[in-house]
Amino acid sequence: MKFFLVTILSMFALTTHAQLSGGAVVAEGRDVLPETTFEVEGYNDGWALFSLAVDREGNVTSAQLEETNLKSSIDRIELKKHAMSLKFQPGTHFPKFHNAEVRITMVKSENPPQELEIIID
Repeated sequence: MKFFLVTILSMFALTTHAQLSGGAVVAEGRDVLPETTFEVEGYNDGWALFSLAVDREGNVTSAQLEETNLKSSIDRIELKKHAMSLKFQPGTHFPKFHNAEVRITMVKSENPPQELEIIID
């Protein structure tokens, strides 16, 4: 019974890092801001794993796609835009750039976002 209780409590304690899968950010306990979501509504169901660089202010400065199960480039771009908009805990005691791996999920929506319009001059 104690094992079951400890397991449940540890799951609640790790919910803020549920989609952070690795990197120095996780190792040093740097949290994402509370309003952060790792789920995006879109045209298809799928996920993408990104490698992020985070500065001292908590802004994501780069996001590189590592792995995905999405075939559409538009879906991949939407997830990368979302990854770039993530915010982490700021602090001067953190290194100039931190790295993190984050998994973002796309959920098929009944009302997907408007299609991207590409204008070529």
